[in-house]
Amino acid sequence: MPLLIFNPQDTSIKPAKESFGMQTDIFPTVMSAIGQPYINNTIGVNLLTEKRPYAFFSQDNRLCVINDEYYLVIYKSGNESLFKYKKNLTENVASQHTALVNDMKKYAYSFLQTTQWMIENKKTEVK
Repeated sequence: MPLLIFNPQDTSIKPAKESFGMQTDIFPTVMSAIGQPYINNTIGVNLLTEKRPYAFFSQDNRLCVINDEYYLVIYKSGNESLFKYKKNLTENVASQHTALVNDMKKYAYSFLQTTQWMIENKKTEVK
């Protein structure tokens, strides 16, 4: 889903090329855009200054990771499928791109593990 930030009085925000972001990026991005100080104790990033190589999300019984060309689906059963979604191809090419699949999985799992650690260690609470 696209996110647009528009403020006709602030010309410092320039149109950006398409980039990946996640729901967790909205808070730091908006706070930065409106110039308010904030403490970012989330996994979100300011998309005005940082870029993500991938975005990930869960969907029912699967974890999905996407970049500018590929869409990885990791099923709860352990099966994996990698698709070239930009070309509308439905062939699973995971076996042909194992390094990419591993990198995408590592990215998503790292964030999930970090988030779990932050919650367990009460690093996300507002004081």
